[in-house]
Parts: sequence; C-alpha cells; structure tokens
Amino acid sequence: MIIFEDTKLRKQVGYQETGEKWKAGFQYLNEGSYRLLIEFPQQDGKWIK
Repeated sequence: MIIFEDTKLRKQVGYQETGEKWKAGFQYLNEGSYRLLIEFPQQDGKWIK
C-alpha cells in the first residue's frame, strides 16, 4: 500500500493498494509537499545482510 500525507496538514490525502509490480498513480494531488509512506506486505524467504 502506498499512502500520501500532506506535510502542512499532517493528514492523509490519498492511498492506493498496489499489485505485485508496486505500480500506483495519483492524478488528483495539488501542488505542495507530501510525505510518501510505503507499507510492505509480509515477506517470505531469507534476510539479505
């Protein structure tokens, strides 16, 4: 999941579930400063050091 937060308002302004390729598009964001949060799903396999 990808989440956008407005840095001035400190409020979530958009989010989008992503598929296996992690692609997302946001066409309605106004000009300004945003914080991008990425929530990774549970991963299986070995840890990379």
